[in-house]
Amino acid sequence: MTELIDKINKLVNGKLDFAYQTFKKIHAFPETGWNLPVTSKLIQTILKNNEIKFELVEDVGIIGIIKGDKPGKCVLLRADMDALPIKEMTNLPYQSTNGNMHACGHDGHTTTLLTAILILNQLKSEIKGSVKFMFQPDEECDCGMKRMLNANVLKNPKVDYALAIHCGTGDDKFKEGDVVARKGAAFASIADFKIYIQGNGGHISRPNKAINPLYPASEIINEVKKVEMELAKKKSWNVLGIGGVNPDSQKGNVIPNNVMLAGSIRTVDPNSQKVLKEKLTSIVNKIKKTTKAKITLKWTLNYPASMNDDKVLNIVLKSSKEIVKSNPTILATDKIMGGEDFAFVACQVPSCMYHIQLDKNSFWHNATMKINPEKYFPNAIKTMVYSTISLLKSNF
Repeated sequence: MTELIDKINKLVNGKLDFAYQTFKKIHAFPETGWNLPVTSKLIQTILKNNEIKFELVEDVGIIGIIKGDKPGKCVLLRADMDALPIKEMTNLPYQSTNGNMHACGHDGHTTTLLTAILILNQLKSEIKGSVKFMFQPDEECDCGMKRMLNANVLKNPKVDYALAIHCGTGDDKFKEGDVVARKGAAFASIADFKIYIQGNGGHISRPNKAINPLYPASEIINEVKKVEMELAKKKSWNVLGIGGVNPDSQKGNVIPNNVMLAGSIRTVDPNSQKVLKEKLTSIVNKIKKTTKAKITLKWTLNYPASMNDDKVLNIVLKSSKEIVKSNPTILATDKIMGGEDFAFVACQVPSCMYHIQLDKNSFWHNATMKINPEKYFPNAIKTMVYSTISLLKSNF
């Protein structure tokens, strides 16, 4: 394996300037959702120039395959391409100016996968099987993964394993450039909800002639807060919270007709999600009995947890330890309560999502989040390339 590691290191070092420049281009023009014409076209052009075949999904998503010189299984490599509608405030020389921002590192994920593909295309003699790759739109807003799965990304050939990378948000426990993975859930499950409270509006001076929906709304919020505090006391990797309160009037002298509460449940195991859903339903039903307002609870989004398969995880950890020498490879014991639509792949094939850590002051979805290319890409690309080859050679 030493000879292969030396070969990968040499190829990665030779592609770093390409990675840095490609990253800056993608970062400077972030696009959102499925509206990714510039980002997708850039990737397509690079693949065509390197004679790597691919197909388009709905004119934007990209699926391709590299066939190794030896028969074997198939591993899927995934990156998300979309950005967020956030005005960037990094003051980087390649800062976005179009009102969008790569504030969750998808520019880094895309660049890592694209560079890894170019290197793997030069290492066909080392590939036992096939490497399928996917550049996915719309991870942030509307679960673009489901549309990619509907395009049969896991078939023809059948995918046996899947890998994905994510930048690691700022954390004092880790250093910039560390390779970090987690046993079990890489990301939490999501159960988003909305609670609609219909009252009867009126003038604030005549409360007896109205049904104020803000009061049952505040009772629900207080009850949810009690659960939130209870979970925090237990140091549980579970969250139930309300993040939005939207009355149909903002005036101080108007009792609104309606209020909508928006919130989310985050857990790392299905049973905990079930328990918290039942708790929220119980809270809503309890408040219903104390008010003349009509209350309706609706579940609006449901993602499973993105689970790391133990065998795939161990191969990634072992590969990273062997090839990455500038930083440690860490099996973390904490959990990340954000959600990821890569979970819909991990539900179907043995998978692993791992992280390359950012500076401790960089946080997802923040207008000042930065990826340092020199710290991020060497470790990200090496880990992806070597883990891919190692996984196919393992043939478990």
